[in-house]
Amino acid sequence: MKKKTIICSVVVLVLSMFFFSTSFAGCPEGKSEVQVTTPSGKQKVLCMPDQALPGLENAADHSDGTIIPSSCPCWNESDIAYYDSSGTLQYCEYDNDLLQCFSPEGKVLLEATKITYCENFLTDKYFKIFDEQWNACYSLVEKFMRY
Repeated sequence: MKKKTIICSVVVLVLSMFFFSTSFAGCPEGKSEVQVTTPSGKQKVLCMPDQALPGLENAADHSDGTIIPSSCPCWNESDIAYYDSSGTLQYCEYDNDLLQCFSPEGKVLLEATKITYCENFLTDKYFKIFDEQWNACYSLVEKFMRY
């Protein structure tokens, strides 16, 4: 787990240096500025090759506007598969914009509120989330829902 964290930190550092360096310089010849919205909602300007612009514009024309890849920051597919196979996760409920998943003993393991936060009590992960992230969190536990 520590190795994964170090690798992620290095990737974030390299990407940060890239964004930092491009924010003070205009795009070189043959590239154009493209504004991108990150999953956390931040606006970034990237320099993209001019040849790639028609593909980006075509993708934008056939979408609802902003393309933001979303995932649940508090749990992922492998977490849920592990919790399921180990018998840790029993069922989930959704009521009044609150999603909660429980252990067989009735203890809250996972929790998320729509457009506010998610929390994984097993790993102590807590994040503020936006709508698309909440949808990703919900879809990962949907098969455990009690209606």
